[in-house]
Amino acid sequence: MKILFIDIETTGLNHEVDSIRELSAIIRVDGRIKARYNKKNISQREYYKTFVEFLDKYVDKFDKNDKFLFAGYNGGFDMDFIRTLFKRNNNDFYGSYFWNPYYDIMQIALHKLRNRRHLLENFKLGTVARFLRIPVRETSLHNAEYDCNLAKEIYNKCV
Repeated sequence: MKILFIDIETTGLNHEVDSIRELSAIIRVDGRIKARYNKKNISQREYYKTFVEFLDKYVDKFDKNDKFLFAGYNGGFDMDFIRTLFKRNNNDFYGSYFWNPYYDIMQIALHKLRNRRHLLENFKLGTVARFLRIPVRETSLHNAEYDCNLAKEIYNKCV
């Protein structure tokens, strides 16, 4: 199974008008980390170009059975920005790289913690990680690379 763990940081919350400012991804194939992608503060065109080159190393976009499971904490947010990145670069083939639906690690964690949800002040990434006894560096939260790794660790604890 191929999973792409992903986290982005953006200039705002609206994928239609805002842009990616950090993008981090981890490729895991059959339980093993194969590659990492981390870029900050480059043009949207460069994000697109380098990210697709990264994906192409591990997925045959022409094979409808060879795709990643897209996995992110509150993954719909990340997915919308990545879909928009593809569209802004005249690529309508997001679905050639990723299965639908995506893995929302927040929802996976909620399922795992459903009987203890009331014990958490909120369900932010750092809060959930701490509750699962995953060490958290507060000063590193909202860094795409750090958050991507933290989301992967939450996933590992919950599945």
